[in-house]
Amino acid sequence: VEAGWAAVANGERGMALSPRMLLRIITQPLLFTALCPVRTTCNQFIMKKFAFMFALGFALMFHLGSAQAATNCKDVLKDQRYRCTVNYDDGSPTTLGTLCIQFDDSNPNVGKFAASADSLPFQCTCQATGSLTAPNFNADKSFICGEDTWGDVFIGKALGNKIKNGEYWCNGGGCNQAQVFDCVVDPDC
Repeated sequence: VEAGWAAVANGERGMALSPRMLLRIITQPLLFTALCPVRTTCNQFIMKKFAFMFALGFALMFHLGSAQAATNCKDVLKDQRYRCTVNYDDGSPTTLGTLCIQFDDSNPNVGKFAASADSLPFQCTCQATGSLTAPNFNADKSFICGEDTWGDVFIGKALGNKIKNGEYWCNGGGCNQAQVFDCVVDPDC
């Protein structure tokens, strides 16, 4: 390219320029003219643009990351009713039934809420994320609920308008079985 520029600048004739070299000679000044304003050098201009794009990307990444971290199971379940399809562990190949669960998010503590399943009152919490030495309590979309009278327990994962991977353990009142369930929001349940 430098030889091509020298040939053009000196007005030399007869020098053979390849189409590729000619294209570079024509486009290189246009590219730098488009990228670099007259009053700044190219390096300053490019560094300013790079710093701006880096800051914008970092801010966007931080904003999206904080929005995801703020959503736990309580934020997803809210004050909603769910209709659940249940498969009971009673020895038969498949025993499907339904279960209604009503969540109550009026507890002001982060990640703590109440639920009612088959008229039994449960106290619930969102599960922790992180590790044993650095836990982040009440942060996950998975939850666990326990009932005082009979010792029944259920768990699940809140995903939008669904509960997935639910498990229910019935302990008292002559009930000694496990159940698995998935649920969808149903205000009429």
